[in-house]
Amino acid sequence: MVHGVGAHSVKMTKFNVQNVANPGLCVDCGYKHHGERFGLKECGWGGEQEMHLTWHQDIRPGRRSVCWDVSSGDPQAPVLLYNCHGMGGNQLWKYDPVSASFVLKIRKIEF
Repeated sequence: MVHGVGAHSVKMTKFNVQNVANPGLCVDCGYKHHGERFGLKECGWGGEQEMHLTWHQDIRPGRRSVCWDVSSGDPQAPVLLYNCHGMGGNQLWKYDPVSASFVLKIRKIEF
């Protein structure tokens, strides 16, 4: 489930992502770095829970230069943070309002 907090600009929208099964948990990138996994944390309790969807259709924690990235086609592959490259592919995301999920070019990701 996504809760937008308004448009930041024409090119970027900020939001947080809640777990569908447990809305008290939010995606928290925890100020992790390139190549690191991130996960869920209680919503609103510190951490790094504000995400930005940019005009490249990549998702970035805050205003940083790392993006959500799935580097493998394996259905169980984790979402990691990688340096943003702006070329789509493994960093190209869309929000599907019907399933309340983010969709990577090749599969749906549920948190």
